Amino acid sequence: MSILPPNHQIIELTGKVVWSDFYGIDDKDTAVALGVSFVEISDEHRHFLNDVVSVHLA
Repeated sequence: MSILPPNHQIIELTGKVVWSDFYGIDDKDTAVALGVSFVEISDEHRHFLNDVVSVHLA
């Protein structure tokens, strides 16, 4: 998958869907409620995402 955060380079990684909510499907059959486990991600990108999430959880 690719993540394009604002003001940062694109993050390419491999992920695996680990849960999804059938009731989280919108009218276009798009899953809007799911959890993803990052399987392959560089240390640099892992640290960046960890910092971003930590700021939003604080």
